[in-house]
Amino acid sequence: MTASPGRSLPAPTRSRRTSSPRAVSACRAATDAPAQAQYPGQGANHVDFGLTEEQKLIRDGARQFLRTTATGAYVREMSAHPTGCRPDVWRQIADLGWTGLIAEERHGGAALGMIELAIVIEEMGAVAFPGPFFSSAVVGLSALKLGGNREQQDAHIPPIAEGARIASVVLESTEMVSASRAGSGWSLKGRLDYVPEVTSADLYVLPAVESRSGKTLLFAIPRGTDGLAAGKRWDTVSHDRLGELALDGAMVGADCLLNGDDASTVLGRLRLVGAGLKAVEMIGGAGRVLEMTVEYAGKREQFGRPIGSFQAVQHMIAEMAIQVSSARHLAYRAAWQLERGGDAGNAVGLAKLRANEAAVRVCELAHQCHGAIGFTQEHDLQLYTRSAMAGRASFGDSRAHRDAVLATLGL
Repeated sequence: MTASPGRSLPAPTRSRRTSSPRAVSACRAATDAPAQAQYPGQGANHVDFGLTEEQKLIRDGARQFLRTTATGAYVREMSAHPTGCRPDVWRQIADLGWTGLIAEERHGGAALGMIELAIVIEEMGAVAFPGPFFSSAVVGLSALKLGGNREQQDAHIPPIAEGARIASVVLESTEMVSASRAGSGWSLKGRLDYVPEVTSADLYVLPAVESRSGKTLLFAIPRGTDGLAAGKRWDTVSHDRLGELALDGAMVGADCLLNGDDASTVLGRLRLVGAGLKAVEMIGGAGRVLEMTVEYAGKREQFGRPIGSFQAVQHMIAEMAIQVSSARHLAYRAAWQLERGGDAGNAVGLAKLRANEAAVRVCELAHQCHGAIGFTQEHDLQLYTRSAMAGRASFGDSRAHRDAVLATLGL
């Protein structure tokens, strides 16, 4: 069931103590505007902010399913779940075709692009959806598409696309794994400390440094491999299922080596995919926080009138609307650039930098409007705040993306 973003704040009475309804109108326009921006490749300068009919169906179906299924109570319940998603809900997601959205048809996927994936991701962000979808269906499939040969793709992508297996890709770690030749295969030794879905993944895609050449290699290692063991799971602010993965002389065959050469380029592209889509997810959450705040300000009364009639609250909501709108367009620009291929570094860097700032700022303002109730475990707002804080640290924080963008400008 779709939440109604059209609910507006009551018009303020005309007096010196109240403002005009312009701030509320700005917020209303932001919440009523199309939630996505499409950038089809019809020429270098062509920008279309509309959605195709197929994309509208994807958006509406995702919104209806997620807002009916992934309620605040469900999200809170899943914070202690080993996979972050009930098996029946995961099966429904797979049946909808989302787990194979970007997989090729020969692998049982829908063969759609980054824009369609971004549409689903934004709706997931709007409910603070937990679970392994981002790790598996976004980064995991992208890793295999970018780094796997045909045989590896045929072996690993179909079960991931149908939701039967979960993939985990390690892109961030303070430690590294070393890889040494062992006959026709490889011996892997080391520890990784920020592994997504560490206890539930069926396939780990991880980097390792070749002991002789120093090249970075990329391996796809099935769960249950001798010498591979999941360790401690971290207690994170958003209850992500991050943890340690130890490789104690794990022996893997040559067929586990992706790309076959230095994987730095593939890893760099995966970081861009992760950062770009994470920006979309964060803005989905920020947009929902804006809706929640508009609704709350229209109902909550103080001094005998809705708090939304007060100028200070209107200014905060207007700023929230501006934050969401500007960040959303940059996020979809990044998704479009990723879909086109080529250099997407600047587009992604700007999008993630803006999303980092906007999502956290929107939550801060929402807490000011909600007051103490927004900090309680029973209220949904704290779920979005936790998600925004975790997202800000994922796939590059603000400083990393700012430095990268400035470097391309020679600054």
